Amino acid sequence: DASSLQPDQVVANDINKKLIELLSARLGLCYPSSIDHTCAPQITSSDIVNLNAADFNGVKIVLLNPPFVAGINCAARKVPFFNKIHSITGADAITKVGQQNLGAVFLETVCALIHPDTTIACIFPKAQLIERGTEAVAFRRMLLGIFGLEAIISYPGTGLFESVTEETCILIGKKGSTSNEIKLYSSDVNVADIDLHSLSSFTGTYNTTSFDNITSDIEARLLSRTELFTSIDDGWRIINSE
Repeated sequence: DASSLQPDQVVANDINKKLIELLSARLGLCYPSSIDHTCAPQITSSDIVNLNAADFNGVKIVLLNPPFVAGINCAARKVPFFNKIHSITGADAITKVGQQNLGAVFLETVCALIHPDTTIACIFPKAQLIERGTEAVAFRRMLLGIFGLEAIISYPGTGLFESVTEETCILIGKKGSTSNEIKLYSSDVNVADIDLHSLSSFTGTYNTTSFDNITSDIEARLLSRTELFTSIDDGWRIINSE
């Protein structure tokens, strides 16, 4: 239960050193009554390619906001990520195709670094799940592989990130998971207004053929991994509730 975490159980990293103070302040506001100089989050400003698997020892959950940079604008920036993945896995990156966007390569790098069974949640452009290009196909293959996809959450894009024009979604996985059940969630309510307590309290069953309301503001359905593998080349339009 993330709500029971103590401040010193949180590790945060942002390569942009100018954002470290803001990150520290935001984390401090999460623990107004328990944070002090002996019990505080560990905050670093490291390049992800300079981290090693040992840096993730004891880490059970990773929350990630990958960099959104189009592939055509980051050819040189991707090289260190590809090298890092190869040094860890001994194989080329799954996402090393065409003009892959930086976020996809970044996500695969983190997946290579973390330990098996680590839960990872990240925000990502929804188009990457639907488009038919070789880059999107490789990304979906990575999600069903090392990422261990377990859930996709769709929501309105309005009022979320002023500078982001693409529709986004939340991807949740567990490294190496081969669970055949993948949950799809969809809401027309702004993210800040979604009743997360009702969602966490839901104990019913999920429809396997269509979206059904499981709370007052969330629809959901259950997909099999086989269904997603079957449509990996054509795109996962099935994730849309409309």
